[in-house]
Amino acid sequence: MLSILRAGLAAVAALTLVYPWSASHALGTAAGTNITNTATLTYSVAGTPATALSNAVTVRVDELINVRVTGPAAATAVITPDTNKVLLFTLTNVGNGPESFNLTPSLTVSGDQFNPTPGSAGQLFLDVNGNGQLDSGVDTPITGPLALNADQSARVLLVSNIPASLNSGDQGFVTLTAASTTAGAAGAAPGTTLNNLGTPAVGGGTVNAVVGAGPGGIADSGADDVANGAYLVAGVTVTIGKNILAVTSASGVTTTGCNSGSPLPACTVFVPGTIIDYQVTVTITGSGTAQAVQVIDNVPANTTYLANSIRFNSVARTDVVDADNASCAACGNATGAVSVVVGDVPVVAGTPVTHLIHYKVVIN
Repeated sequence: MLSILRAGLAAVAALTLVYPWSASHALGTAAGTNITNTATLTYSVAGTPATALSNAVTVRVDELINVRVTGPAAATAVITPDTNKVLLFTLTNVGNGPESFNLTPSLTVSGDQFNPTPGSAGQLFLDVNGNGQLDSGVDTPITGPLALNADQSARVLLVSNIPASLNSGDQGFVTLTAASTTAGAAGAAPGTTLNNLGTPAVGGGTVNAVVGAGPGGIADSGADDVANGAYLVAGVTVTIGKNILAVTSASGVTTTGCNSGSPLPACTVFVPGTIIDYQVTVTITGSGTAQAVQVIDNVPANTTYLANSIRFNSVARTDVVDADNASCAACGNATGAVSVVVGDVPVVAGTPVTHLIHYKVVIN
């Protein structure tokens, strides 16, 4: 996983995303499941064994409506003004059946210094490729209720613009609320039964819906939930990107100009024995000093790190931990991580500072 550690900007953290849909923890047996029980009686008459069966008793499991929204762990760094800045929220259906949820963002939350405005690209998106960034043409705008099966999560990007003329350290708070679309569910007390309004996960027929308890316990409706996020105006902003700089075929032919997001035709063949030259770009903008900047990049699965291939700003670095600022001491076949300590980086307004990190792996 690629990450930047910014000790001097502790309130500003990059979030790591996986896939837009992932497993969570639904509560118990799936809605619509039939639970059938029959008792057996054994006895004897004149020494002859006999049995008798009771009538079958069948119950059908109702749908439990329960949702959780998780917000970003830390504020997202922004400048003033800024556009289309992303906060990552995770929506999870912890009920036991399929359910749809309305998502409502709020950009006017008390206690902050400014109100963000809806992003010029849109306000809510599904993070389709799981990279935590807003990718035009890839991430899907959310324009209506979001449907989730039991045990499913959706990673939601809340996108905002940042006003001009703010002060460093100002914060803008936002919230994201998810509410069940089942009539009468949102806000209802835990245990509320909604007759014949459940959505069965298995089988057919009609089931009831029952409102679960939220994170606050028995006084908190589980049919809706809200989470917080924040933007932080920082004097310095640190961003990171990664692409494929070049590939070398198994026959030794090197092609440059590759890009992992939209590879050129000559860079689309990746077979065992192909060498991939990764480029990591760290960009510092604003006015001030980004402190203790460090890059950690794990060696990808199904590849082997090419020894002594690290370059920092085009200067070769050794793999061992020594006087230079890079290492990959434990790197090998899908093991270890490239580590580059960039350190404190001063920057002045209007003059971004960029550092380039390269290293190579070979496809197993």
